[in-house]
Amino acid sequence: METGSCPVVRVDPSFMDQGPSFFLAVPAYRESRRLPHFLPHLAQTLTEGFPSARIQVVDDGSGTQEQAETSRYVESLRKKYLNLLEPILLPDNVGKGGAILAAWDKNPGLHYLAFVDADGAIPAQEVCRLARLLPASGAERALFASRIRMLGRKVARKSLRHYTGRFFATLVGTLLDPEVYDSQCGLKFLPASAYSRIRPWLKGRRFAFDLELLASLRHIGCPIEEVPVHWHDVSGSKVSLWRDGPR
Repeated sequence: METGSCPVVRVDPSFMDQGPSFFLAVPAYRESRRLPHFLPHLAQTLTEGFPSARIQVVDDGSGTQEQAETSRYVESLRKKYLNLLEPILLPDNVGKGGAILAAWDKNPGLHYLAFVDADGAIPAQEVCRLARLLPASGAERALFASRIRMLGRKVARKSLRHYTGRFFATLVGTLLDPEVYDSQCGLKFLPASAYSRIRPWLKGRRFAFDLELLASLRHIGCPIEEVPVHWHDVSGSKVSLWRDGPR
């Protein structure tokens, strides 16, 4: 696929303008233990800041027992939070990208689509802060969160994960020449109108999904803005550079 002109700039994350509605997918694989530490905060924060937003957890084929636990927990939260939709329970493990697509394909008609990792490495407040950067009208753009160490942004990352991450980013930069610093950060927003155009190209290739999404958005000329976020390492990561990189 050839990529067209798509400017990528880093924006001032302090800009606080009310944004439009969005549909947030939370892909989860064996996350019944970590999800309770993140999902209630996410639902509460978005209830207060973006009452029109909707959240959908997608269990990516975690197995019968794990899915039952996740389903019970999400259903218990839905009694309190109206922004939580019924969870999607995939019968097979299709990878992060496939899980996200399963939710996005069910978009109830909101302006933007988004996903955030279920581990809580990106605080719920950061999800809300980035959402405020979305334009309510006029020119639409995609927002990619980024783990950039800079004044005012805290990134607590284990050294091994940092260096393997930068190795992967350098490799990707050499092969694909993307203009983003951190293509793999687990929080992204894109216009629903752009998604409808690029959907045929998205195959949901596990952890390569972020690159697939980036290349597709660049191909249609959708502006992408990279926004530094607070991020902290959470134990129990399912990602392996050597296992998932070749995929």
